[in-house]
Amino acid sequence: MLLWAGNPREKVVLGSLVTMDAAQKKERIIADAKDKGGKVIAGGERDGTIVQATLTDNVTPEILVYSEESL
Repeated sequence: MLLWAGNPREKVVLGSLVTMDAAQKKERIIADAKDKGGKVIAGGERDGTIVQATLTDNVTPEILVYSEESL
């Protein structure tokens, strides 16, 4: 099952984040995972304030997603 992200007025599961700063923070957390050896298995794309649900693998304690709230 895919978790569709988009306009909450449409048939989607995930709506937008509250602010652009929040979306950019999620993008930085995802980039940090990639830079430090984590692998994005699914999702991870951002379009404005909409960030797809993201599944990562090979996450170690040095990677932000390990310790930062990423919901």
